[in-house]
Amino acid sequence: VKPLLTQLDHEDPKVVKATIWALGKIGADPVLSEGPPPVRVSDTLAAYCRRILAANGQAAPSSVDLLAAAARALGSLRRDEPTPVVIELLAALVDHKDGNVRFETASALGPLASERAFRVLLQRVDVEPEINVRRAILGSIGRQARASVAHVPSAVHTLVPFLFNTREELQPLRQESQYALVPLAKQPDLVGLSAILDAIEAHGGDPATLEPVARSFLGFLPEFDAEDLSRLSEPVRRRYYALLARRAAVRLRDEPAKALADYSDVLSGRGWHTVDAIDAASLPIFLGKAKALLTIPAKRPKEAFGIAEACLDHKATAETWGVTLDALEVLKQTTPAELPPLLERMGKRIGAAPEEVRKRYEALRRPGKPSQSKAPSGTSGEGA
Repeated sequence: VKPLLTQLDHEDPKVVKATIWALGKIGADPVLSEGPPPVRVSDTLAAYCRRILAANGQAAPSSVDLLAAAARALGSLRRDEPTPVVIELLAALVDHKDGNVRFETASALGPLASERAFRVLLQRVDVEPEINVRRAILGSIGRQARASVAHVPSAVHTLVPFLFNTREELQPLRQESQYALVPLAKQPDLVGLSAILDAIEAHGGDPATLEPVARSFLGFLPEFDAEDLSRLSEPVRRRYYALLARRAAVRLRDEPAKALADYSDVLSGRGWHTVDAIDAASLPIFLGKAKALLTIPAKRPKEAFGIAEACLDHKATAETWGVTLDALEVLKQTTPAELPPLLERMGKRIGAAPEEVRKRYEALRRPGKPSQSKAPSGTSGEGA
């Protein structure tokens, strides 16, 4: 390696470029001297780039080409941890006026196990003017997150908004963001998938836009059997059930039977076997199951009413009142003989309900069926 390094001072730029290319193909970053601190090939390459920059090499086309080649080589050399010399050089080159240098630098920062490298990428992504360089930055952010779970939240927070940018010229960035996020969604600890769903929900906007994106990522949720679940750690198991509940909410409108199965699996898996278990954590799951029971083709309104009423007992909200009355409306349509005793039960508490709820209750007491059925409260736009 040392004889090869002497060619960095060759007068012919083509020889120098071939030397840099060869150094980048070495693989592991060799130690040239033990130090302290030890000096590696990457440190020598970084020092070479510093000499170019100090000589005002930004103005020379051949020097710019050599900087781009050196950045590419620095990203190819494997080491457990890059030296500060290398990181600080790349942090400077990512702001170089030449787009190709910035592209190679952004690509080189991806495989470097360094918090500083990750922060440089996050800071650069919104100010980089060229689309192809921004693509490289997004790809490197994703690579950093795949290598370190600590980087996942910030990476996902940066990548997800690009999924919703509809400008035609930014389509490559949408694609790159998708490519970067998919491996995170597939990680077995489910941290990436959970973070992606959180970021989609936090993005806000039209549920009709958010839901298809959420649904596409929920497709990566593994299907675990009982034996698989028994082998999961408790944090991963809880993460899995939280994601299963999210998938149920997304499925509720179009696939209510699958939503019901998901809600039932969550309740069983979390040990929430009866409505006596309703608390702040389990209430959304029980309420989701009640909605599903009212949405499946073979509706089960009496069972849904029992669950919704128990949710109402725990906490009276517009949603718990709404699902309870939804169940009564379905009963009035399907088995009206069962309605009077349930209306009588609700009559004991209706005085404390909001005015809109009281109006719905009075309408239920009047003879005749409702003119048309309505979707269970809260099914529209849920689960993104």
